[in-house]
Amino acid sequence: MDRRKFLTYVITGAPTLTVAGRWVGGTAAMGQELPDPNTIVGALTGGPIPSPTPSDFYDLGDYLTQQSALGMGFLTLTITEEGRAVFAVPRQEVGQGIRTMCAMFIAEELGIGVDKVDVTLADAQIIEYSTNQLTGGSYNARAFYQPVSRMAVSARETLARAAAEQLGVPESEITARDGMMVDRNNNGIPYGSLSQATLVLARPQDALSDPKPVTEQTLLGTRVARTDAADIVTGTKRYTLDAAAEVLPDAVPTVVLHSPQIRSALASFNNEEAIRAMPGVRDVTTLTYIPTYGLGEDPQFIQPGTPTGIAIAADTFGQAIAAQQAVDATWVPGAIDGMDDDAIMERLKANAPPQAPLDALPGAETLQMEFEFAHVAHAPMETMDALARVTDDGVEVWGGFKIPQDAVTEISLLLGVLPAQVTVHCLDAGGSFGRRLFAEAGIEAAQAAANFGFPVKLMWTRDQDTKNDRLRPASHVSTQATHVDGRYVSYQHRYSGVETSLNHGFSDVVTAAAVSFPGAQMTAGQIVFHTQMVQSYNFGACTQVLNETDLNTMTGSWRSVYTGIGKTADEIMCDQMAAAIGMDPVDFRLLHAKNDRLRDVIDWVAEHGNWGRDMPPGTAQGFAANSEHRGFQACLVEVDMNARRPGESGTRPRVTKAVMAFDAGIPFNVSGLEGQMLSGLSDGIATVLQAGIHIDNGGVRESSYADFYYTRAADYPREVITHVFPAREGVEPSGAGECMVPTTAGAIANAIGRATGTPVTRFPINF
Repeated sequence: MDRRKFLTYVITGAPTLTVAGRWVGGTAAMGQELPDPNTIVGALTGGPIPSPTPSDFYDLGDYLTQQSALGMGFLTLTITEEGRAVFAVPRQEVGQGIRTMCAMFIAEELGIGVDKVDVTLADAQIIEYSTNQLTGGSYNARAFYQPVSRMAVSARETLARAAAEQLGVPESEITARDGMMVDRNNNGIPYGSLSQATLVLARPQDALSDPKPVTEQTLLGTRVARTDAADIVTGTKRYTLDAAAEVLPDAVPTVVLHSPQIRSALASFNNEEAIRAMPGVRDVTTLTYIPTYGLGEDPQFIQPGTPTGIAIAADTFGQAIAAQQAVDATWVPGAIDGMDDDAIMERLKANAPPQAPLDALPGAETLQMEFEFAHVAHAPMETMDALARVTDDGVEVWGGFKIPQDAVTEISLLLGVLPAQVTVHCLDAGGSFGRRLFAEAGIEAAQAAANFGFPVKLMWTRDQDTKNDRLRPASHVSTQATHVDGRYVSYQHRYSGVETSLNHGFSDVVTAAAVSFPGAQMTAGQIVFHTQMVQSYNFGACTQVLNETDLNTMTGSWRSVYTGIGKTADEIMCDQMAAAIGMDPVDFRLLHAKNDRLRDVIDWVAEHGNWGRDMPPGTAQGFAANSEHRGFQACLVEVDMNARRPGESGTRPRVTKAVMAFDAGIPFNVSGLEGQMLSGLSDGIATVLQAGIHIDNGGVRESSYADFYYTRAADYPREVITHVFPAREGVEPSGAGECMVPTTAGAIANAIGRATGTPVTRFPINF
C-alpha cells in the first residue's frame, strides 16, 4: 500500500473496523453502489463529511436507459443465407463506435467473428422507437448491453432448435461453434443453412436464457478495431453527400445563406434576378423554417411563413457557393442585435444565483472563485447536410440525425403533410458532439426540394455552419467552499449560463412537445443539470444551482453539456481547496473521493504519471478527476508555457504529456474507450487554450477552422499514456462519450495555474 492509500484508509476507513453499517435497500438505482458507509463513520470521527447529491442515486443515464427500454422489444436480428447477422441499431453513428460495440455483443453470443455482423442504422420510426432513438447522453452502452445481447441469445436458441430437429438430437446436445450448430458427434450445420430452414427473426424478449456472464465472455475488454476504421483512414467512408450517387443520383447541389446575425429574418432579397443569371444556377428560393429556440418571446418578424434563409441550387457546389457569396440581402436585426461577449457575460453575472453566507460559522474560512466560459462551436468535420426529394407520394430525407423522429415531426409540420408521409433515413455522420440533435439541414433540404420541384443535396458551407451553429452557451460559474479547522463543511456551485436549448426533448414526441410549453424548457435544463452534475467528493453540505438566461440565441448541447463547464470549474476549485488547508492536490482528492473506484483511477494516474516530480521552470503538472455517467476518470498532464509552434515567433502554452485512466465498470472495447479518452483530451486542450466563439453585434465573428482555433496536431502532446480498468463484478457499464472532457480540461487548467502561480478562471485563455 502506498502513502496516499495509507493516508486515505487511516483517516476515513480505520473506524469501520469496529463500526459498520449498510444503507437500507442495499443498492441504488440501476444496480449502482450507494455511498460507502465508511465515509459516514469517518465523518463522525473527523474525516470528510458526506455530500450526497441526487445524481449519486439516479442520473441522466438511468433515466434515458429506462425510457429507451420501452422500445427495446422492437430490436430485431436476422441471419442471412450467407450466415451473417444483420441488425439495424436505432442510433446514430457519429464516430463513437456504437456499431462496433453492438457487433461485439452479437458476435459474443453467436460465437462468430465481429466481421460476420452487419450493423446498419435504422430509419426514423416514430411508433416502434418512439422512446428509443436518441443518440446522446453517453448511455448507449448502458442501454443496449442487455437487450442486444438477449436478442443474440434468442437467435442462437432459434438456430439451436432448428439444428436439433434436423440432426435428430436433443437441443441440449447442440452447441454454437464458429458459425455452426454442432452436436456432440461434431455434426454441424452452418447458420446460413439453418436460417433458410426456419425464420430467424430474433427479439430480446424471446430469449429463454440469460446472456453470458462477464467472466465467460471472450470479446469483453479486448481491442476490436472499428468495423469502418479501414474505410475512414483510406478515405472511402461514405457520408451523406457521398451517398447521393447511389440513393439520389439526380440530386442538385444546394447551399443556403442565413443571416449574419443570430436568429434573424430576411427583410429583402435585393438581387435575385442577378443571382438567377449566374453560371450554373438552376433555381433560387427562400426558406421559411424557423428553428426552435428557448422560451423568450419571439421577435415579431419571426412569424410562420417569414423567410429566414435563401437556398441556391446549381450544377456544382462551386457555382452554388459563388452565387451565395454574391447575394445582396437585407436582414432584420437579430435577437441580440448590438450585444457582444462582455454584454452577455454581464447579463449572466447579474442573473447568477447567490451564494449562501457561511462566514458566521465559528472558525469558518471561506474560499470563493468565479469563472467565465466563452461560447464554443461544435465544428464537426462534416458540416450540416442532407439529401431530400419530395413527390406526390411523400417526402424522403437522408442524413445524420441523432433524433430522427424530431426531423419527421418538423418536416411534416413545415410542409403540411402527415408524419406517415415522411421517411427519414439515418446515415453515418462525420462528427456531431451534440450538433446533430437538431435537424435544420434535413428540414431545409426537404423544403428546398419541395419548392424547387427536384431532389437536392444540401450542404451548409463551413462559414454558414460556424456562424449558424447551436453554440455551447457562454457561462459564468461561481464556487464557494467553507472549512472549519481544515475540514470542509460545505461546497456551493452556482452555474449561470445562456440557456441550453433542449427543445428536441428526450427522443420522443411527447417530451419534445412538452418542452415547448412555457417553463418546460427551463425544467428540462434543471433535470439534465442535476442528473448529470455528480459531486465526486465529500465536502459536507453540497448544493448545486443552475440559473439559465434566455437570450433567444442559437444554443444546443455540446459534448458533456453542463459538466464540461461546471466540473472543470470544480476541479480548479479542488486544487485551491487543497492549497487552502496545506494539502497536496492528489492527496486531497484521495481523501475526499466518495468511493474506492474513484480513488483507484486517481492513484493509478498519479503513480504512472509520476505526480510530484521535479519540473523545469515554465512547466508544470496538473491533475483532475471525475465521476460521471457511472464511470470514473482521472487525468494528469504536463504543460510547457514557453512552447513554440512551427512558423510562429511567439510562445504559447502546450500540453506535452498526458496520462489518463478510465474505470467504465464493464469495458466492452478497450480501443473504443481509448478513443474516447484521446478525443476528450483534444476537446480539453481546445476549450482551455484557444477554441472560443466571439459574439460581435449579435453575430458570430468566427467563420471556419482558420479562426476557430480547435486542437491541431501541433497542439497535441507527443506522449500519451492511457489505461482502461478491467471489468468489475456486480456493476453496470458506464457511459464514456463525454466524461473525459471536464477531466482533461480541469487537469490542463490546473497545470497552467501551477506553472504561472495564478489559477485560470477565464476560458479559453487565449480568447
